[in-house]
Amino acid sequence: MTVATACGQRAGETQPEVRPEKLSSVVSRVIKASPDRESSSYAPPSPAVGQAIAAGVSELMNTGRASLESYDQVPVELPNAGQQRDGRSDSVVALVERGHPTAGNGLYIVRRAPTSQLVVQIPHPVADRYSEYMGTQLFAQSSARLFMMAGAHRNAGDDSADVAHRSDSTFAAVNDAVVQKGMTVVQIHGFSSDNHDDFGDVVLSNSVAEPSPTLRRLASDLEDEGFDTCTYDGKKCKALAATTNVQAVAARARGAEFIHIEVNQKVRKDRSERRLLMRTIAASLRASGVG
Repeated sequence: MTVATACGQRAGETQPEVRPEKLSSVVSRVIKASPDRESSSYAPPSPAVGQAIAAGVSELMNTGRASLESYDQVPVELPNAGQQRDGRSDSVVALVERGHPTAGNGLYIVRRAPTSQLVVQIPHPVADRYSEYMGTQLFAQSSARLFMMAGAHRNAGDDSADVAHRSDSTFAAVNDAVVQKGMTVVQIHGFSSDNHDDFGDVVLSNSVAEPSPTLRRLASDLEDEGFDTCTYDGKKCKALAATTNVQAVAARARGAEFIHIEVNQKVRKDRSERRLLMRTIAASLRASGVG
């Protein structure tokens, strides 16, 4: 694999030509280097570290470059890279953390010519099996501006890596730095019918009792494709409604919409089913003017 250019390269230095790496390959190698569920090496970052990485992601989104000594800047090839979306070609760059294992600060992929304000988030890679690849499929099939994936198994560091419920993670710091009014955050999770046998295939929530028009359309579109869908309305499927999710709280505070998607294990395990699910979600978001 071609060595990536360091984010901290000095002004005036000539950047070597770097071949794009496939999106799935970037995600796979980040996961392999990340602290796993048995790891005791993971610890929540200091506020200074989290803020520095958040500033780097913001810089990449705003200027196309980032200054981060702990990350490499890697050009990414999306599936069907030869195609153009809305007459514009994609230019996609990943911030990939150095180290093996890494410190667990996460993966951030930016589309530098976005046509939407969609953010795709994967807070529990591996733990919510296949969610990381469902997220990349949604990112590739939409015009999402940013893909965020947590950098450690949720049980790493004595369960201190559950970024959906920790405000002291780098994931939370990046979310707080980049999510703004008018954006839509889609966060993908997984559940098992062994624990929630009456919740169907997919659970949808805005984390509040009143579903938004976007969420109602999404529920209808999923039902039309045959997915048994439960939409949180203050009562139904409340156990999986993300009512305490820290990214949901932050999104609401900033005037952004938060869409929480829980997918049953039986759907996630079926490659054709999860692909249909992501295609349907991408199409529904586009129809709502989001993705």
